[in-house]
Amino acid sequence: DMPSVFKLKFTDWHFYWAGIKQFAHYGFPMIGWFLSATLLGVGDRYVIQLFRGSAEVGIYSANYTLISGAVGLIAGPVLLAAHPFFMRAWGSGDIESTSRWLGRIAELFLQFGIMLVGATWLFSSDIASWFLGKEFRLGHTVMPIVVAGIVMWQLGMYAHKPLEFAERTKLMFCLSIAVAALNLVLNIIFVPEFGYLAAAYTTTISYSVYTIVTSIVGQRLLRWRINARPIFITTVITIATTLVVAFLRPHIEHMWGYTPGFVVAFGVFAVIAVVIALCIIDLKLGKIAQSFKNPLS
Repeated sequence: DMPSVFKLKFTDWHFYWAGIKQFAHYGFPMIGWFLSATLLGVGDRYVIQLFRGSAEVGIYSANYTLISGAVGLIAGPVLLAAHPFFMRAWGSGDIESTSRWLGRIAELFLQFGIMLVGATWLFSSDIASWFLGKEFRLGHTVMPIVVAGIVMWQLGMYAHKPLEFAERTKLMFCLSIAVAALNLVLNIIFVPEFGYLAAAYTTTISYSVYTIVTSIVGQRLLRWRINARPIFITTVITIATTLVVAFLRPHIEHMWGYTPGFVVAFGVFAVIAVVIALCIIDLKLGKIAQSFKNPLS
């Protein structure tokens, strides 16, 4: 049972007060961070509404919500596969393994994120046609931009982990406020002329700025790095495959119709994506299994 407040000794009050202060020091800035993150995620809608009207808000929100939910569903297992090992390394006090795991997660997520952006660019019009009403389909062009932004934002959730571990939540709050303000300013500048497409770009830029800044600042607390070579290879292969598929599909559809064109396009991209994914799993998730046997490796 919880002790009565009237029966607590002075030393007990000192103990509880220390816990309350620690919670306030860590928790209250995180509340501000969540509010700033929310503003960063939805603030562009208000700017679009103000300068372009509710019709564009509806188009943008429908496409944004559809594709962001799909990305979360696809990316979740990728992050969940490595996250427990990362947290266990930190909990055991092994700074070297924590740094290595953070780099692996960032590298893994970037590679899958690059493929997701390529796939979304190829098939955004199909996704919009299948799941959105006719009046919203025009906004499918924002989907690959939104995917890139979400990938960067999710990456930022790991980039700021060193700040979380060091309880530098006030700094996280300040950075989130600054990025939310940057996003608002960029939207006010570009949305009136370019509409919801500009909102997608400015949000992606803001997410990227947060990830880059927290990565740089966090390096002072926990040094980690990513291997640029596999990311570069994934990027080149994805771009090449995307361009080839985008070139072939219209010709196939012209000769045989929509369905054969889609099947061929999806099949080619899927085969390349599976090959890349298998390489990633072999190189990265294979190390997870090894580290499961030896948690400090």
